[in-house]
Amino acid sequence: MYDVIVVGARCAGASTALLLARRGHRVLLLDRSSFPSDLVLSTHMLWQPGVAKLTEWGLHDKLATSGCPPLTTALFDLGQVALTGHIPPAGDIAAAYSPRRIVLDQILVDAAVKAGAELRDGTTVEELRTDAGNVIGVRCRTREGLRFDEHAQLVVGADGMHSTVAKLTEAVEYHTRPALQGTYFGYFADVPIDGIEFYPREWRAIYAWKTNDDLTLVGVNWTAADYPQVRRDIEGEFHAVLLAAAPGLAERVHHGHLESRFIGGSILNYFRTPFGPG
Repeated sequence: MYDVIVVGARCAGASTALLLARRGHRVLLLDRSSFPSDLVLSTHMLWQPGVAKLTEWGLHDKLATSGCPPLTTALFDLGQVALTGHIPPAGDIAAAYSPRRIVLDQILVDAAVKAGAELRDGTTVEELRTDAGNVIGVRCRTREGLRFDEHAQLVVGADGMHSTVAKLTEAVEYHTRPALQGTYFGYFADVPIDGIEFYPREWRAIYAWKTNDDLTLVGVNWTAADYPQVRRDIEGEFHAVLLAAAPGLAERVHHGHLESRFIGGSILNYFRTPFGPG
């Protein structure tokens, strides 16, 4: 019997498990992925308030020594005018970071386990167990096909945009809107960059910054209406927008090389009630 079962062991779930375990609660942390693992559709920028929270939890040094450079300056290029300056700090925290999710999620998971949470990755939640209308636990399946039940006073769904827990509790979505834009980004080697670069344009936007392993994350946003055409030739459309909107960055990217496939997608817009029956 656990005090809390947290479903989803990435940023939200691992942080929740970490804080609960540090307060002495018996926590079970579940995730269908195995760690360390990367996550698509995450440009993983951690602004200063987020870095301040990691610092509060005693995890700043692990972030700073992960091979991810600090980011303190930004270029905001509007075409007619370009602004450069320092990113506003959060208290004493002057630098933002953009750690790969394979790095950040592992830091948080390790901290949660060190605090006393029990991690079972490679485990999928299939059902919520109930008693007299109250949720009392979960039914799970391992990657090898073994099914088992675990019980807790509280079950937390931190399993993301397509949350299984939200579906099982029939948590209501409201203020829903269709996807308005989509993005594709890639990790490039040998692309020099200083700080963060943004290039907002009409119905387009470009962004770039350093991440782990001396790689530069470069991405382009399109409107949802343009997204079907973009999917047919991601690389061609990507470089066409770069060349038209940010020729200086395009030149640097041209002399570098892509170290990953292009990653991206579009996201629906909605609010969701933070609870369901039980």
